[in-house]
Amino acid sequence: EEFHVIHYSIDILEAYRTIVVLYGTESGDKTMLFTERRFHDVNLARREIEQNSIGEIIVLENGISVYVAKNYDALVASWFGECTQSTLYGDLTKDELLLCITSITQNKEP
Repeated sequence: EEFHVIHYSIDILEAYRTIVVLYGTESGDKTMLFTERRFHDVNLARREIEQNSIGEIIVLENGISVYVAKNYDALVASWFGECTQSTLYGDLTKDELLLCITSITQNKEP
């Protein structure tokens, strides 16, 4: 079953810009939330990164390192560019989550 956009928002602040997109399936039994925060200052981006010792780092075939942890019942995955932090979470399996991330990172414009 395919995901479609339910809601999105864009916040533009002096320090960073945040894009949030909520996706869901037609049946409504699966949802996921994607956020991307683009920082104007790489030092600020480094301070915002949150990781804990209960997650794991997975390196995808395209070389991107993804930090995966569980937050209550939802899996949370984060990956980073130079000044960009992206996060995807929802009621997906780890394989579904990683497949979505691979698709996102392969389809991004340079």
